[in-house]
Amino acid sequence: MAMHLIIPLLIDEGLFRDSLKRECLNHFFCFSLQQLDHIVQTYTEYYNEHRPHQGLANRPPGVSRDPSVLPENDHGSILCRRWLGGLLKHYYCKAARNN
Repeated sequence: MAMHLIIPLLIDEGLFRDSLKRECLNHFFCFSLQQLDHIVQTYTEYYNEHRPHQGLANRPPGVSRDPSVLPENDHGSILCRRWLGGLLKHYYCKAARNN
């Protein structure tokens, strides 16, 4: 089974590999290639879509506005999305409904 990774072009492969090992793989015992593939693919999705990057002003790739600044009058709930049993977490604001 071949593992296909999508590594952002903004970083080099060594930085991604070190982050993968430090933030993810060091916390798991993998008993099969399928389990390892699932963990790596899940981390890669998280890394590319949700994880803040210092080189991008602590924003995930593709996000142009500062995610820590909420729009004025936004009273939505803070929600948490979890991956890999809660090892990886992403917090976001659910927009409030207008009555």
